Amino acid sequence: MGAVKQVFRDIKTYWEKPKEGNYISFKEMKNYIIGCMGVSGVNNALSYIGWAVTCPLIGHIYGLKFEDLYYITLINLPFSYIFQPIWMVIQDNIGNVPKKTMRGIHAVLIPLIILGTALFFVPQELFDWLMPAFPQLVGTIMVQNAVSAYIRKFIFQKFGKKYGKFRSWIIAGILPAMVILFLIVWLPFKDMPYHTRLWLLHFCFANFYIFTQFKDQQDNIRNVITPNNQERTILTSVKEVLAAAGGGIVLLAIPIVAQLTGGLLELNTYRYIVPIAVLLFAPLVLFQAFGVKDRVILEEKHETNVNMFNGFKEVIRNKYLWIMNISNILGAISWGSVALLNVFFIYSLRQDWLLGVVVAITGIPGGLIASFMLPWLVKRFGKRNTVLFSRLLYYSWFFLAYLAIQTDNAAMMMIGFVLNGIFGTTTGMMQGIMTPDIWDYQQYISGKRLEGCTGIFGLLVNPVTLVLSMTVPAVYSAVGFTNDWDILFIPHLRQEVFMWTLILLFIGHTGGSLPFLFYDLSEKKHAEIIEVLKRRKEELDAIV
Repeated sequence: MGAVKQVFRDIKTYWEKPKEGNYISFKEMKNYIIGCMGVSGVNNALSYIGWAVTCPLIGHIYGLKFEDLYYITLINLPFSYIFQPIWMVIQDNIGNVPKKTMRGIHAVLIPLIILGTALFFVPQELFDWLMPAFPQLVGTIMVQNAVSAYIRKFIFQKFGKKYGKFRSWIIAGILPAMVILFLIVWLPFKDMPYHTRLWLLHFCFANFYIFTQFKDQQDNIRNVITPNNQERTILTSVKEVLAAAGGGIVLLAIPIVAQLTGGLLELNTYRYIVPIAVLLFAPLVLFQAFGVKDRVILEEKHETNVNMFNGFKEVIRNKYLWIMNISNILGAISWGSVALLNVFFIYSLRQDWLLGVVVAITGIPGGLIASFMLPWLVKRFGKRNTVLFSRLLYYSWFFLAYLAIQTDNAAMMMIGFVLNGIFGTTTGMMQGIMTPDIWDYQQYISGKRLEGCTGIFGLLVNPVTLVLSMTVPAVYSAVGFTNDWDILFIPHLRQEVFMWTLILLFIGHTGGSLPFLFYDLSEKKHAEIIEVLKRRKEELDAIV
């Protein structure tokens, strides 16, 4: 009780101004947490709508095929080497790209927009031997990616100076994202020929993912509103506990309320229930845009003049970025696998209305336990050891999931997902807390903030992850699971899909854990880096 009373006294005392040694007040923390509640609600609602055949809307209702979505990813790969570097340099210059660099960008983007537009009018029948709507898909990739570069530049120029790299997306993204969401669920895609449905849906989702970046900024914002390591950890922990309320309501409500529209396999659920949930929670995200401040340690006269190739060269020297990205590569073998819990209750037990209750029962306690443990674990064991420890204990979930699948035991599956929530959430939060440390290390070795240029790793590893991500469609195809989801109602085929999914998840988790053995950016080392950055700022400001 004494500790609780002290917390309330601190809240009252430091509501407007932060405690000595800290950077954020309780008022600012409140705004950030409310925004996180909105993000959690929006994320959980939009988890039902995604560009993947494993999404019931895309696979079951609209009937898109695994192989077509994979081919689209393959087509995107070479274009990513053109567009992503442009996006990165626009971000790190906060839209104010040097004139010479911008002239080069125009010389690339404008011809692609013209050529891509022309491809929309090429008869798709000429390429039926290759894949449906091939010219329209290539045209979409050209036009949409090129135009998105100009959209990004406009957003950063309009809002970046005042709101920074990350909060700008919240202000600019919510309304366009909502409009595109309604197009995805209300346009008559089911009545269209397959090739038209394929490329138009791809066009909608490509634009949708530009603007839904508004919901992906909470961790980036946390990373720049305080350079204090312990403050970031506490903020992450409190955010996970309180934000779970917003997400938990959505997880619990959607599958239950969906019974009014026919369940999770009916289009009306995605036309009414999901958009309403997004509309309710999206305005809360604005608290993150207007209620917090960026506190990156930069000299007063800092100029954003990031050269593209020098920026890439600098981030490639960052060994900790290599560790994170190699972990992601090795985990790619399980990308695109079905959600075991969803399939278990929808196709095995045929009780999709119960799914929301089960997800709430299994997910929320796991997340809460992980959040309460996090500050103590970091303080006691450090970030690296906490990640390795939680990843090791995650294997308990695989064991229980295996037993549940073998015995068709719902209770055991639920217990397994509680453990999944505890150790999976701990791992995810820890990797999120490591990221700002790595950004600070990047500034330490290069003298610049290069969060955008870190995306070069995506270009370097994309070919490898693309090959590994072929594993799931290949395995599913081998057992007879392609675009006909009704086969999951057949017990022996469902069992086979379950087991292979679990095997792939096991392999991906093991591979993704190994790189963290080499992570040595300790709390002491990071504190020394922050002190160096502060001294540099003071010296440069004195010169100015």
